[in-house]
Amino acid sequence: MQELFLFPNYKAKNNYLKDRFKKYTLDITNYQTLHQYYRSSKEMFFENYKIDNNVQDIDESISIINIHNILFQYKEKNKEALISKQNTTYELAYTLYKLIEEITLAKFYGFKLEKYNNLKDINAIINLYKEYNKENNLLDEFDIFELFIKSIENKELEFLNTYESITIYNFEKIPPLHLIFLESLKKHYNKNIKVVMPYDMEKHFNNYKSFYQGIDNFEINETSNFAKALIGENKDINKYKDKIKFISGFGAKQEADTVIDEIIKLIESGVNPYDIGIIFSDIQSYSDIVSSRLKECQIKFNERRANFIWKVPIIPVLTSIFLILDKYNGEIDVDTLIKILSSAYIKLDGVNPYNIRDLIYSYEHFNSIEIFSKMSFKDFKNKISKKFEYNEASKSIAEFLDLLNNLVSKKSYKEIGLAYINILNFLNIGNIENTKDSEELDNIYDKKNEYFYRDNEALALFINLILEIAYTEKLENIDNQDISHFDFHSALNTILRDKSIGEDENRDITLTVSNLYDARGLKLKHIFILGMNNDFINRRPNAFFISAKFREAINKENKKIVFNTQSYLSDIHYALFLNILSSSYEDSNIYFSFRFKDEKGNLEIPFYYLENLYRELYNEDFKFESLEKNGLIYRKEYIQREDNIHTDKENLMSLFLYNDIAYKIDNAESIIDLVYHKQNKNIHHDFNNNEDIKNFFLNILKEKVSVTTLQAIMECPAKFFYSRLYSKESVESKIQGINYMDRGSAYHRFFQNFYEEVRNQYSDEGCHLIESEFNNYCNIANQVVEDHINKLIKSYSSKDLEEKYLLEYKFDLNVIREEALNVMSSFIKKEIINNKLKEEDEGAFYIPKYFEEKIGDEKDFVIYKNKDLSIKIRGIVDRIDLSYSDKKHKNINGVRIVDYKSSYKLEKPKGETQKDIIRETIRIYLQPILYLKYILSEYIKKNIEEKIKHCEVVFTVYREKEVINESQQINQMYNDRDMLLSICGFIDSEYNLTDYFDEVFNKILEGELVYISNITNCANCYNAPYCEKVYRKDDDES
Repeated sequence: MQELFLFPNYKAKNNYLKDRFKKYTLDITNYQTLHQYYRSSKEMFFENYKIDNNVQDIDESISIINIHNILFQYKEKNKEALISKQNTTYELAYTLYKLIEEITLAKFYGFKLEKYNNLKDINAIINLYKEYNKENNLLDEFDIFELFIKSIENKELEFLNTYESITIYNFEKIPPLHLIFLESLKKHYNKNIKVVMPYDMEKHFNNYKSFYQGIDNFEINETSNFAKALIGENKDINKYKDKIKFISGFGAKQEADTVIDEIIKLIESGVNPYDIGIIFSDIQSYSDIVSSRLKECQIKFNERRANFIWKVPIIPVLTSIFLILDKYNGEIDVDTLIKILSSAYIKLDGVNPYNIRDLIYSYEHFNSIEIFSKMSFKDFKNKISKKFEYNEASKSIAEFLDLLNNLVSKKSYKEIGLAYINILNFLNIGNIENTKDSEELDNIYDKKNEYFYRDNEALALFINLILEIAYTEKLENIDNQDISHFDFHSALNTILRDKSIGEDENRDITLTVSNLYDARGLKLKHIFILGMNNDFINRRPNAFFISAKFREAINKENKKIVFNTQSYLSDIHYALFLNILSSSYEDSNIYFSFRFKDEKGNLEIPFYYLENLYRELYNEDFKFESLEKNGLIYRKEYIQREDNIHTDKENLMSLFLYNDIAYKIDNAESIIDLVYHKQNKNIHHDFNNNEDIKNFFLNILKEKVSVTTLQAIMECPAKFFYSRLYSKESVESKIQGINYMDRGSAYHRFFQNFYEEVRNQYSDEGCHLIESEFNNYCNIANQVVEDHINKLIKSYSSKDLEEKYLLEYKFDLNVIREEALNVMSSFIKKEIINNKLKEEDEGAFYIPKYFEEKIGDEKDFVIYKNKDLSIKIRGIVDRIDLSYSDKKHKNINGVRIVDYKSSYKLEKPKGETQKDIIRETIRIYLQPILYLKYILSEYIKKNIEEKIKHCEVVFTVYREKEVINESQQINQMYNDRDMLLSICGFIDSEYNLTDYFDEVFNKILEGELVYISNITNCANCYNAPYCEKVYRKDDDES
């Protein structure tokens, strides 16, 4: 009988073999990972079971969708239940799915869900979900697990007799599913199971045996003296002072950049990258930052992490789109279609996700239109059009079906990828900015939470993955073989499920990047541990359905850890951290990295281990001055200088406003090989279907478009073409105070309310601010801010004001108040200065008159016509200032368009000819110029050249008073009256707006994709790596 050796990961296994056999790629079947042994055993069991019992397994994504549907059904029948008060989202379904996992495990320790009356709703929903699966012969992973364990208890699996004893290495805690599996083997197959603990855990944790419940045969792994010093098992830590270094940065990005600077120094000094590892606890904060930076620096690495993108509920919903239609004009899977249409992420005109299933499948005898779960494309489309004859849903579903038919007709990766993204665009996935109702938009932003940010970030990554597959070229495989949309779906799922597939075979030259979980057993000469702040091991169970107190009570009642608690999870993660340290060689070097300050310049709290270690090493407090003196590694160029006009806060904030580099898949080609696909010969920039290009823009411009969209087209139509197919801005960190996405709308309301109150207290003319009234203006601004804060207070529920939320709540409001008053003070000063200059230099006396004026909302505003093209714009003018030729304010003689900006890069129109200068002026000020044209047309209408003596467009930059130099000009304005009127077409000139648009749209209407290459346009364009016309630095020199 053989002995089986189990490890947490392949690298731990290879290190074990290398140490004992001086090799690390031996294919020895009795050396496996624990998960590999568990999974292969379970699969061997289920292969026979599903044939004998005619059942099918379902993966996590389908389980979540099914739970989502069950939640809707339960809410309809139980409107008073507590869970019915929750929004039924895929996030809620995912949370319940993870609870089912916990409950499945808890059953093995005596927990009975039906015993607890306060969980009766949860019990009922889980039973409904299980019954639905049973009716459809479906089993989820937890059903299979229970059957698998039952089969072990009945001793029905002969293949489990292969090994007599099992030894487990490098686990400070065995994962729950695996632990129950091992316990069952020990009990029912009489296996001798031994755990070789990574270090003497009894010295650190009184409850260490609970980490291995049911297993009580322990040995302790041999560790180096350096490792023992790091985990506190000897007093020799001072002996290793030179091997321990501290690294810090302002925020995760700068911290990671500083770490990689040190790694580059090591590699340049001759250190083999194989001996270097980067480890972090917070995957979302560090993973993409680290991997992107390593790729920038062309450092090869193996990435050991689970890809979080698959854990986001929106992703499996979107991948299901590929499964609706089997072929062109083929068969529709109506149930899968309904799963898409019933998703809360999807927004289609006339389609209500909450009742779409009932509407489609409802049958009325008077019209005899019956829908079946499987139907031909044409028959289904015809019946849907009749069934929803008087409903907007008919048009939306028909358009969706046509797009699906187009998708399945494509025969190359590129064509399928673009058709798929076009579907996502049509479905308005996550595109809340397109809402027409500004009040609705405010409500959406008011309700956003961590899932809003996470889902948007995941969506951006998902789109990048699709583009990577679509534009992956394998030149050696060009043989005109077609692929199907199912092939694309297989490739996409392969990437989503296993990001590490196809890693570099030459492991001797690759650095290791890992999260804490996958770092068990890694033995490295240079270990960089990132993110060592107070959240490093801070873990909480999801207490949405079962509260923290109830979890504690259940554990106490059962005298076992049945459900995870915060204290238990914290112990586990600290044990994991010590496990990582225990793998250090005697000559290892370890770099502890942490964030010194957050994005607001506030000191971050370090992980307590660092403070204790530092005091032992240097007998000093963990402070910057002391750390710097003792060799702290940090980027000195970011530290505040006395002559810097910016405050600490502004200097730090600038580090956080960066764009994430596009998610890169280095191994997309090998993944495509693995799923046996062929690549067609089209390349990324070779898009020559003139009619498609023309129709692409005509379809977008047939509806009213925002000025921002029009501006993006004019800057570079080709860039717009590729990015509009689907791109997302990087998601920025949520910050305390008025956060990034709320900031603009909040300050717009402040400025509007301020001027309205000034008008009430003074007059229309009083809105022309003067210096002598500054103090009174500040009092008005204070009241405006306080009124806004009072509205926020009313928006908090009584639950939010419980003690545990109170400090955070008060701090938030104080930050908002301080920040808003700073901005208002600065804003008022600048308004007064600008008014004074206008009077002195131009004699213009502008009065703020209209705020948040909607354009193109009720009445179409056509700004350009050309053949089939008629461009209508919509938008909101932040502020319209007017000047008058009479004291009664009846005759307007001047118009100023004010556009508020939180930041702006000052630009001056440049060019070799007058025509070039005019073109640049239009480009820079396009938005306010278009608004000026509208205001002059609507408010003045006739004899504009004669009546208007003053004209101005201005970007008013609002900033906090402490982060600007008072002498610095922060507004950008253009006030050449003749030039502005000629650009708008009210005065004859050699070049105006029509000419500007003609230069681009004459070519587009001929089907030509226009490229406008420059450093700004090409910097973040999807097509740049493949574009023959991309900007290059030497373009300006030639």
